[in-house]
Amino acid sequence: MGAIISVVNEKGGVGKTTTTYNLSTALALKGYRVLMVDLDYQCSLTVSCGYVPDMKEFGSTNTTDLFEKKDPSEVEDSFFTIDSIEEFCKMHPGTPDITERLFLTPGTISMAEMENKMFINDKIRPQFIRNIQSLKPFFHYILVDCPPALNLPMTAALIASDGVLIPVKPEALDFYGLLALDRTIKTVQENLNPDLIVLGTILNLYRATVKSHNEYLIKLGADTERPLLGTVKETAIVTKGVEMGLPVVLNSPNSQPAKEFISIASTISEIQF
Repeated sequence: MGAIISVVNEKGGVGKTTTTYNLSTALALKGYRVLMVDLDYQCSLTVSCGYVPDMKEFGSTNTTDLFEKKDPSEVEDSFFTIDSIEEFCKMHPGTPDITERLFLTPGTISMAEMENKMFINDKIRPQFIRNIQSLKPFFHYILVDCPPALNLPMTAALIASDGVLIPVKPEALDFYGLLALDRTIKTVQENLNPDLIVLGTILNLYRATVKSHNEYLIKLGADTERPLLGTVKETAIVTKGVEMGLPVVLNSPNSQPAKEFISIASTISEIQF
């Protein structure tokens, strides 16, 4: 039985999508079968994989299926292999072929309407939880790239999840935002999902030469409730591969960010859910 991990932060621009794509790929490289779910209506994960949101090749299959399909059997094929990953593995025979180990449930702009739909129809949330959990036997890990908001889709993801990862950026507003996120997570743990594990934080966009960044690094390292899993330096290498639909762990495997994501993936793989 697999584990569902939600990647969350109410702030945008903290590296949720980058974290989701790279950790998922790193886990696939370790031999695990991994599904990525793009829950954000901005579809950043789908775009990072090299796709245009709602492209005709996806047909009508997208993340909304997980919310709106009434029978879990209807979502058993709601995911795709990733063309850019397949092409990369073909061009680099020394790289393990993870084409059949890494999958995507693509995002859709229609997710922008899901908040209102869930507010009106209280059956949608349990449908989502039931549907996404029905996929656990098919994967070792399901990573959910959540929208940058404390909204109903994100809360549904937390209720369905076994663990939660929190990417953060070393800036004051991001740390203030953690307080509201903490309250949401604790509310879910106390009332809806007592087994939800806070796996920890990942500090993205870190620059060692900036004093305030080091101060935030110290604060995160001292946090006993949210262990610091890793620190990813700010570098153009991380975003360079997006144009090709590739994560840094494949595009630049010897870079510091790639090594850090691989290390974090190893830590996650050792956690017993």
